[in-house]
Amino acid sequence: MLKRLMSTGINMVVLAVSIGVFLLAFFLLNMMGAAQRPPTIKVLSATRDLSIGEVITADTLAEKTVFQDDNASLYIPAEEAEGVAGGIVAQPIFAGQPVFRTSIIAKAAEDTRLSAVLAKYPGYSLFPLPLDANNLVSPDAASFLPGDLVGVTVVIASRPQAQSTPTAMPDMIVELQPT
Repeated sequence: MLKRLMSTGINMVVLAVSIGVFLLAFFLLNMMGAAQRPPTIKVLSATRDLSIGEVITADTLAEKTVFQDDNASLYIPAEEAEGVAGGIVAQPIFAGQPVFRTSIIAKAAEDTRLSAVLAKYPGYSLFPLPLDANNLVSPDAASFLPGDLVGVTVVIASRPQAQSTPTAMPDMIVELQPT
């Protein structure tokens, strides 16, 4: 019986030492992982899905903590929230996604945009932009914002030529005579 108790005691000591080594390794690995974690920064993120052409307000933005890596410079820092409010969404932004600097363009009240000027005169439309075969894009196209409605009217200056069906070539029969 004494032998049996002695062997059980040794097993308990081995078990206790194993648990101690496991706990020590666990805590050391956690401390090493915390030391290697990159620093974080606070950036702006969308509180809901934002589609192209929407005006950004303060309630559509929230702060989000992300790791500071190579892509961190692409995001708008949380400190710039006041400057972003009033901007227009140029690319779709999904809820919870950090806001990229390229996702937002000029403020809606900026007078250099045709849509902002037109907003001051409801019920009116803009002037026509003449285009020809060589000029397919208006030089003022940069003045339009994503989400602007653009009416396009095509005026044909001359009648197109009637299409003609090509005539089939007569079958050519070649006769070969043995020599």
